[in-house]
Amino acid sequence: MPSYPTPAGLRAASGAPLPLTKLTAYLRGRAAATAIDALWVPVVSALLIVLAGAMGFWMSQPWLFAGLGPTVL
Repeated sequence: MPSYPTPAGLRAASGAPLPLTKLTAYLRGRAAATAIDALWVPVVSALLIVLAGAMGFWMSQPWLFAGLGPTVL
């Protein structure tokens, strides 16, 4: 039976997020669609979270909750 990695092993094995220098090197020389795709998800996610916060502020009820960010993504 194969052994599966534990969550602690996965945390230790995974590295830091991609640094900006490596990200720009990755996007350099590629089509503009690659850069647009890389920016689309964070921008739309941020806009949707701001929209939910504005609605909550306007209605005087909290609409922001911990599961909203992963749900938006």
